[in-house]
Amino acid sequence: MNGVIPKVKDYFERKNLDVSVYLFGSKEGEELDILIVNDMPFVDRIKLQKDLVDLLEENVFSNPLLRNTNSGEKVHVLFYNKKGYNINPIFIREYLKDGAELIHGEDISDELLQFVEGNITPTTYLGYINYALNVLETAVLDSNTYKDPEKEIKERRKFIEKTISVLERDLGFEFKKNIQNDEEFIAEAYNFLNYAKRRIKVDNFAKIREIQPESDLKKIKAYFNHFLDNYPYVPRRFNITDKDIEKWTNTLRNGESYAAVVELGDKLIGVCALNKIEIDGLPEKTYRISITLLPEYIKMGLGKKLIGKTVEIGKENGVEVIIDDTHIKNAPMNAILRKIGYVNLTELETKPEYYDDLVKMYTGTFGEKIPEKYHIWELRLK
Repeated sequence: MNGVIPKVKDYFERKNLDVSVYLFGSKEGEELDILIVNDMPFVDRIKLQKDLVDLLEENVFSNPLLRNTNSGEKVHVLFYNKKGYNINPIFIREYLKDGAELIHGEDISDELLQFVEGNITPTTYLGYINYALNVLETAVLDSNTYKDPEKEIKERRKFIEKTISVLERDLGFEFKKNIQNDEEFIAEAYNFLNYAKRRIKVDNFAKIREIQPESDLKKIKAYFNHFLDNYPYVPRRFNITDKDIEKWTNTLRNGESYAAVVELGDKLIGVCALNKIEIDGLPEKTYRISITLLPEYIKMGLGKKLIGKTVEIGKENGVEVIIDDTHIKNAPMNAILRKIGYVNLTELETKPEYYDDLVKMYTGTFGEKIPEKYHIWELRLK
């Protein structure tokens, strides 16, 4: 690798190109990263890339970690063009923070760092994670093509660990510590990175809104069928038909039901509904609330927000009492209801007179015993 650096320096001195060239990576080892910061036209950048490939022969690669696994020394060339950069800004920021050696042009590292920081958005993190997932997946799929599989896995693990540390530092996510075994690390990293993707999307792009009976019909059906196939606490499986959806939307139209949804992109990932019930001893405007979230979006703060929006809709429409039920093992939802102010009727020593009727209602729904498996909750709005 020592022979590569003089070649690169000499090339840029001879060409006198209006670019800034930084060196990163293990300059004394087998890896070297070269960052070329430029504002040149795309065609000129491609020509420069071709010249570098010819100069450094088989050892040069235009993207980090996309390597010829049969070569020894590895040089990664990264082009960053402010008019339309083709490398994720987070890569550049981390390189600059780790230190860089300027070998040609003007030192613009501080200016570049400020520019890069301004371009780091939720979408940037998603691109960063997608790249890391690709590195992780190919580490497994292509392992039999490596000249030195153990070394290649080690290198890729180092990159994934760096990615995880960035997400922990910037976004506050937590990754399992002290994993020594590579197989366990790959599995945990895969789950962590996919969780990070979902969490970023939820925190930045999810919308909680009142349901629209007409325009949401197809989304509602698709959501419930997906939910019923994956939710662990539903005691029986069945498909939602068009007739079922139409029946429920009719109750939304006439005020017997109210609902809010969580929308992410073009699909629903959560639904919370108030459905009117008639129980002696409870006010006329008593509604039973039910909330569902796709399992992969649980523990992301959506439950409390979705229930809050639904209760708000209920208040606006004169709802007086809301009744809820939860499985005793559904700890996340039980905690949410307590925080909102629900009273767990099942735990009361002296229960209200209408409690037995609520038990009968829920027993008829689930076909299971209350309170051995379910708790009944009450929220008074008036």
